[in-house]
Amino acid sequence: MNYSTTAPSRANARTGIDEEFSLKNATSYGGANLYLDYLEAIGLQSKLQAEIPIEKAEYSTYELSKVCMLLITGYTLGKDRILQFEDLEGDPLLMKKFGLDKIPHYSLLYKDVGRFDTEEKVGSLKSVNGALLEQSLTNDVIMDFDSSVTTVYGNQQKADMGYNQNKPGRLSYHPFFCFDGKTKVCLNAELRQGTASNSPDFKDFYAGTKSLLPSGIDTSYARFDSGFGGEDVYRVLEKDNVGYVGKMKMTDRLRRHAAAHPFKRVEYTDLVVEVTSFNYQATTWNKRRRVVIVRTKDPNDDQLRLSDEYGWDYRVLITNLDWDCTDIWRFYNQRCTSENYIKEVKSGFGIGNYPTDDFYPNAADLLLKVISYNCFIAFKNDLCDEPLESLTVERMRRYFLRIPAVIRKHARRLLLKLDENFRFKDEYMNMRRRLETEAFV
Repeated sequence: MNYSTTAPSRANARTGIDEEFSLKNATSYGGANLYLDYLEAIGLQSKLQAEIPIEKAEYSTYELSKVCMLLITGYTLGKDRILQFEDLEGDPLLMKKFGLDKIPHYSLLYKDVGRFDTEEKVGSLKSVNGALLEQSLTNDVIMDFDSSVTTVYGNQQKADMGYNQNKPGRLSYHPFFCFDGKTKVCLNAELRQGTASNSPDFKDFYAGTKSLLPSGIDTSYARFDSGFGGEDVYRVLEKDNVGYVGKMKMTDRLRRHAAAHPFKRVEYTDLVVEVTSFNYQATTWNKRRRVVIVRTKDPNDDQLRLSDEYGWDYRVLITNLDWDCTDIWRFYNQRCTSENYIKEVKSGFGIGNYPTDDFYPNAADLLLKVISYNCFIAFKNDLCDEPLESLTVERMRRYFLRIPAVIRKHARRLLLKLDENFRFKDEYMNMRRRLETEAFV
């Protein structure tokens, strides 16, 4: 039986509700109107135009800066693969906001990402991200360095069989990240081959990150995990007078040194925590440095042991700060949230889904997703009420961005009609008022 797309359908007669496909100018992303207005307020497209040196042919329908804007918007809306952008092609709201008769086909998006085919062109996206940092940063930053292993499922250029805890033996990339521990924004990111190690690459990545910071922003402190341990890292930060706290691996030699120093008990709710510190020089270091040992155990563990030394979990921290051991420990613990930032970037914006087989376009896609993440963080910090600032991007999509709406003409203007029973209507209007009354550039 054939049914008309405009005439009422009786296919679901049992429900008592007829169906027809006749609603015009409907969008599934009504909340994107507010978000795109914010991106305009912070001048994102003008920054893309100013920094990206790639020129398309004069007859091209879609400017590269507009394509990048569309990619950034789509990644924020949850399209973590370029193929999924076909869902947006007929969306009337996005067409109106971008001034287009049609959202470009996803095959063109692949082609335009492929235009970032050199390190210099990819670096232009780093400059765009640097231009956005002023929107979010305060007077100084706490650099939280981390890296992530992202498994690939093809023959991507420079993907290698490096360390891969989740899928040993699979090809992967090993991207670098640096977040600001105060504002959560990603200061810098860099795609690297799967066998890349952190310490040898640290100096250049650190210098590149500093060069992206707006004028007047100081680097106060740095934190990193044991993957960044080594003379190369410590010497760079010490030369730059940056206070750092990093994690080290416990060795038998360190354990013997720790046994010769008394531990101090720290009051703590769920665990017994004891700390000590001493100067120590590993065989690969050129001088002695301060090491803080933190050991913890369950206060309810009454298992009999041959020695009191058994049952403790040890954490080793290296630092050039003269703070109390407890403060060093608590300060490093705050870094653990950076792993949540990476999780948000990976699961929320699709980092790890690489669109091409070529390295530099994949690096560009990584940076476009980082820019999407930073715009989302700035959006929350600038417009959201305090209870909403902790929302993940997935919850923000569910609460605010994926709102069904219809575009109508009213008094010679376009009107976006939203659900009158929308659960977060008051919060939405508070964001709209902030956007209309405050300056963001």
